[in-house]
Amino acid sequence: MASRGDFNLLTFDSYSDYLKSFTKTEEYRYLGGMKVIKTFVKLGYRTNATIYDEAEFHKIRKRLLELINPKSTRSQLFSRYLVGDDPALVAFAEREERNVQKKLSTIIFLQIRRRNGFDISGYIDYADSLQKCTTRSLGATNWKAVFEGRILLKPNRSHLSFYDWHSGIVCFNNSNNYEVVNYGASLCFKHIGDHKIVPVTTADSSFKDNVKRQLIQSPIVEEYRYLGSMNVIKSYVKLGYSNNGQIYEEQEFYEAKKHLQELINPKSIVSKLYSQYLVGDDPALVALAEREERNALKKLSTIIYMQKRKRTGFDISGYIDYADSLLGCAIHRLGATNWKAVFEGRQLLSPNRSDLSFYDWESGNINYNNTDNFEVMHVGTSIMFKHLGDHKIISVNPSDFPNNDTVKRTHLTSPLYGYIVFYDHIVRKPS
Repeated sequence: MASRGDFNLLTFDSYSDYLKSFTKTEEYRYLGGMKVIKTFVKLGYRTNATIYDEAEFHKIRKRLLELINPKSTRSQLFSRYLVGDDPALVAFAEREERNVQKKLSTIIFLQIRRRNGFDISGYIDYADSLQKCTTRSLGATNWKAVFEGRILLKPNRSHLSFYDWHSGIVCFNNSNNYEVVNYGASLCFKHIGDHKIVPVTTADSSFKDNVKRQLIQSPIVEEYRYLGSMNVIKSYVKLGYSNNGQIYEEQEFYEAKKHLQELINPKSIVSKLYSQYLVGDDPALVALAEREERNALKKLSTIIYMQKRKRTGFDISGYIDYADSLLGCAIHRLGATNWKAVFEGRQLLSPNRSDLSFYDWESGNINYNNTDNFEVMHVGTSIMFKHLGDHKIISVNPSDFPNNDTVKRTHLTSPLYGYIVFYDHIVRKPS
């Protein structure tokens, strides 16, 4: 069988040059023709080495060139479908691109418990498995489904090595990257590209520096060993036995995901701005008008702090989510601020109990509310707001985070509103 790792072939530009390398000048004197000499070479009379025919020569040479100069045509990685933070899946994701580009060659050892209570284990050539999935080879692992968590990665009889602990069946297979070799009682793999030996045992050997091992404990794999079924595992997860966090039903999951995607990638059509009704040049109203369109488009997220005196002589104050308040007005939400009347000067903007924060200085009542854009947080005695789109923290007290650049504070004094503060946060979108 032709060796796939004969790098000596790369020294020849043609099949004719390859055959000539086995001849001597004196043979021309006796055999008289190059055609006769090449026939003798092909028959193996000149050397004990394997002599390739022309088709084998070009096939092996092409394969060797691909090994040392890989050209990947994969435009998308399966790891982009990664769901969750399982350590094993994260490790696969970190290694995928380099394996596809053949800059790294990873062998995965995996042991899985089947429903009958017995284990199967095996060694998997990661790059070869990814390639077979891409080319949709028969029986290939569906890596998209693996990263999405819909199926578990399992060893099978077509991998480098497979062992059924119940029946005792053992299978070995060479891949496009590795040849299975045995050194005594030890199993090893020889990389076809650079001929390095990769031992699976941790025992001291001359090959130990050829490989870096990493042992990873995966909750998904461990649970599967004992529960034996992905459906059972999912049922346990839904009941909250595997996590202290909130577990969403399927419909809730897609609704929450859609909402978050809209927050970080807003598609808002603003047909009419309330600031077109602006009357006068009050600094607070002018500042609100300047910020309206960017808040409506969710390119900017502004929190307004203001304090207003009631007829009783006591003040009320609060923090207002400007974008949320504009939306409430647009959809005619009950109790929403009439922004047309505010800009026309017919009505004064005033904090209320449904805003992010509201404080009545007379009664001492305090109200906090999350909005579609912000979550109210308390750190010590300080109040903060976390933007739900990019998770940046907006601190109202500059002394809490003196070097925080996530918010720009603008202080204004207005004849209509007195002292007012704008906290402007530029929404960071994923690249």
